[in-house]
Amino acid sequence: MEEQKRPLIAILGPILGVFLFGYVFWAGANFLQAGQLELKEAAIEQADAEAAAAAAEASAAVTDTAAVTDTAAVTDTAAVTDTAAVTDTAAVTDTAAVTDTAAVTDTAAVTDTAAVTDTAAVTDTAAVTDTAAVTDTAAVTDTVEASPVVTDTVAPAVEASPTLTETETVTGSVQ
Repeated sequence: MEEQKRPLIAILGPILGVFLFGYVFWAGANFLQAGQLELKEAAIEQADAEAAAAAAEASAAVTDTAAVTDTAAVTDTAAVTDTAAVTDTAAVTDTAAVTDTAAVTDTAAVTDTAAVTDTAAVTDTAAVTDTAAVTDTAAVTDTVEASPVVTDTVAPAVEASPTLTETETVTGSVQ
């Protein structure tokens, strides 16, 4: 019976160890997340400070504003003949909604035309003077005759040869 009993620390020790490890792990993760959040907030504050400085610069340039209270239809136009180089720039940081509209009613027909008068005549010509007469002729004299094809074969009938009964000696030479 003594062997079946275990000390309480041997049973609860691994369980408490797992919980302690989880606590340490999550505490470290939260510490890193807080550091990242602090860096992001510092970057946002720096961007806001730069934008505020630029807005202060831009607003210092505008000193007088007046509301538009009178509107008139455009009845005459003039061509722009004077130009000037732009040498000063400023960042636009303020926006306003456009609430006023005006219909365009002036039209003009396009009447400017120009005739094409630039032409060029073709003056470069060359006469063809090289000719060659055909002087070599040849008559066709080669003919080919078709030979008939023999498909039947004729074999002479073999008859029985006569039986030799006498012999003779030949003494002459054959040349």
